Amino acid sequence: MDNIENVRAKVNATIQHVLEGTSRPRRPFEDDDLLFAEVGLDSLDLAQVVVILEQELGVDPFRQCGTHIRTFSDLVRGYQAALEKRA
Repeated sequence: MDNIENVRAKVNATIQHVLEGTSRPRRPFEDDDLLFAEVGLDSLDLAQVVVILEQELGVDPFRQCGTHIRTFSDLVRGYQAALEKRA
């Protein structure tokens, strides 16, 4: 799961899953979409996304990379960097 497109797909699917769990519709994300303002996550949603992805990927980009994450692509790059750092 180290390919950036695989990571992007996993992050996207996880965000979609969390949004659907709160009755919000699926929608495509642009790389520069802000996680809170445009994607529609709140802090609890983001925490759920991070927990799910940490269980599946074995890394937490906030803890391992200290990445400042604001957009969808920031989150994808954070996971990619954390996976590369772990390897």
